[in-house]
Amino acid sequence: MANQIESFIDPITTNVQLMKDGVLRALAVSTPQRLAAFPNVPTFAELGFPKLTSAQWLGLSGPKNLPAPIVARLSALLPQLVARPDLMTRFEELQTLPRNPPPLGTDFTALINQQIGEWTAVARQFNIVVT
Repeated sequence: MANQIESFIDPITTNVQLMKDGVLRALAVSTPQRLAAFPNVPTFAELGFPKLTSAQWLGLSGPKNLPAPIVARLSALLPQLVARPDLMTRFEELQTLPRNPPPLGTDFTALINQQIGEWTAVARQFNIVVT
């Protein structure tokens, strides 16, 4: 933003407003399809990089030994929270929609581990160094 970085990959949620304001210019999105808010921005797959495809996701985690009653309560409330119309509107503004149903417990852990594995392989293939 200060003409010091040529390019970077960052979640769309943190940059939607900057892109709408013209401060940042998106070169591509990693989502499987183009985003409704930015229909002229191609996907990485369209540009010939299909391995750089990933849907946005958000998650909620807690300490390793979080008491079971708290985990159960959060697990029961989370699907209700992400279905609220006001939150859905905000998710749409941020160009990210929650998975339905949201992955919970071991399913969420599996999602994180799967993403780590996929993106580590992509980083290695393209000699991307994470700093």
